[in-house]
Amino acid sequence: MEHTTSKFFRHTGITAQGNQSSSLRKDRIRVSHFQLQPVVQAKLVHVPRGGTFVTADLCLESPSYGEWVSEQFSSESGEQIFFPSGFVRGFCTLRPSTEAAYRVAIYYATNFESRLIWNDPSLNIPWRVEPHEAILTNQDCNQGTFKMSPLRYAARPNV
Repeated sequence: MEHTTSKFFRHTGITAQGNQSSSLRKDRIRVSHFQLQPVVQAKLVHVPRGGTFVTADLCLESPSYGEWVSEQFSSESGEQIFFPSGFVRGFCTLRPSTEAAYRVAIYYATNFESRLIWNDPSLNIPWRVEPHEAILTNQDCNQGTFKMSPLRYAARPNV
């Protein structure tokens, strides 16, 4: 099965860094997170073991500004999801021992990371887990909302 080609990497700029995250427990939510200007990241994600990914558009001039999409990915489907720069992304583990492998266009920079609260009422994302069963870090519980965030992008970056 072909996953990517050099043409795709050249077009998207996805060459800087490859990472992998894992969660041993089902119902773990990794809140919607993103990098700020000048280090906004495009990401290509593959899920070797089941999870649901969510993305929302933060680009003010975009026709899909503030809208989100949720898709389930797994090793069985072999699918990948591409998050352009200017989109937030998050996930919920649907099975124990979930893994996500991803490649990014720009190196991660701690000082430029931002997140949105997982249960943001303005986005109203159905995480496929009951709120009382959601597993979150303290850091993921204490984030701002989409409407309150001054961190939205004025225009869509190139990728």
